[in-house]
Amino acid sequence: MRAGYTASPVLIVDDIVTTGATLREAHRALTEAGVTVIGAAVVARVDIRA
Repeated sequence: MRAGYTASPVLIVDDIVTTGATLREAHRALTEAGVTVIGAAVVARVDIRA
């Protein structure tokens, strides 16, 4: 993050979640960049269990 810049807390939004890998990676990258993640919202979930 740029010096002197303060990020607002963010909510991660994903359209469809299957394994959750995208949400985990987004959370990891944002947190590593110094952003506070307050949660996640998902529109749909795909059950991949057989």
